[in-house]
Amino acid sequence: MKEHTQKRMDEFYKDKKELKEIEQKKGLKKYKVIDIRLKGTNKTEKVNHEGKEHGRMQVLKGNCIDPVRGCPSYANPEKPMCPWDCYSEEAVRRYKIDFGKPISMKLKERLLVKDMIGTQSDWIRIGVDGAPSWNWELTVRCAELVNLVQKVPVIITRMWRTITMKQLQRLIDIGTIIHITVSAADREEILERNLEIAKDINIMGGKVVLRIVTFAYRPGDCREKKQEKMMYQEEIPVLEQPGRLMRVTENTKRKNSLWVEIVHIAGGGGSPERYYLRELHKNLPKNKVRTFYSRNKEMMCSCSSCAKIKEKNGIRIKSVADISRFFDEIDYMYDSREHFVNSHSDEREQIQKENVDMIVKRLEAEERNAERLNIAHNLGEDISFYKKWRASLEGLSHKRKES
Repeated sequence: MKEHTQKRMDEFYKDKKELKEIEQKKGLKKYKVIDIRLKGTNKTEKVNHEGKEHGRMQVLKGNCIDPVRGCPSYANPEKPMCPWDCYSEEAVRRYKIDFGKPISMKLKERLLVKDMIGTQSDWIRIGVDGAPSWNWELTVRCAELVNLVQKVPVIITRMWRTITMKQLQRLIDIGTIIHITVSAADREEILERNLEIAKDINIMGGKVVLRIVTFAYRPGDCREKKQEKMMYQEEIPVLEQPGRLMRVTENTKRKNSLWVEIVHIAGGGGSPERYYLRELHKNLPKNKVRTFYSRNKEMMCSCSSCAKIKEKNGIRIKSVADISRFFDEIDYMYDSREHFVNSHSDEREQIQKENVDMIVKRLEAEERNAERLNIAHNLGEDISFYKKWRASLEGLSHKRKES
């Protein structure tokens, strides 16, 4: 791991005089040091908060823990290092708590183990309302306790502080899944460093996921190309997380000019509009998919979500105009995601019915079809992943036959 990028990041914290002045202006209090306990969120647990006021919506059951509360991204709230909104920062702001000052919590091992034994979840998320990387030793120990109760530790981190090789090896040894959050909107030194760390973890045999916060950049923006490159690399698994932006007011325009700058429409945000192309097993920009189906109308998807759009709008796919109309009617926030889920469900069912040799033969046929359709040239998409997938499956088949 390169150290120069870490040093450049550390410079952000060195101007203590500036941060002290900001601290005085804020008039905020520090987090209280409390025991690390299992908890949940509205995303992990189904809880009806209807009629409850803010601050009375805590979820006491769940599968999440916070070794650290608070995040250094907001050390200087005028220049947050995460160029998107943070739900945790937004929540604690109501209580006048200094979210930008991370505080390590107290670990009582027996108490935490007792909490985790009582949950039905087979995995535990580490990092919800704070930055686990602020205290790696504490975070690693929590992960080891998660493993002790035979559950999988999943760490969500921005890697604000560098993890040592010994600490990283401890996490790898217990099968920890490390999600590293990155974005093309990140400062260059932060992005460069986190991508380096992700590659190192991958090389060491660890389980790492790039959690990419995406935005709909203006056409031609260099960050759009950077984002696409990260999304479609095949070295490390990717999870797309559409950027979260608050309502844009005159105040947020002044305070967070980057938030307004990076999106197409003031007040907008989220990920670029994409549609899952089954023929290529990829989530592609809508314009590429529209181009593909305009040349291959007979291959249009017929899943329940897409069929519903056609029926609702009286669309019968007979011409290029019908294809264009179909994609104009899609709600990319809901319809496209439903199509994505349906497609993955169909793929999973198909794989469950096949053995390894059958999957390899199907991938060979799909690759020939992609070559026949000249996808590499027409869409500018690399199809070499078919060979990599087949090689992995053939290796697995060979190992099984040997055993």
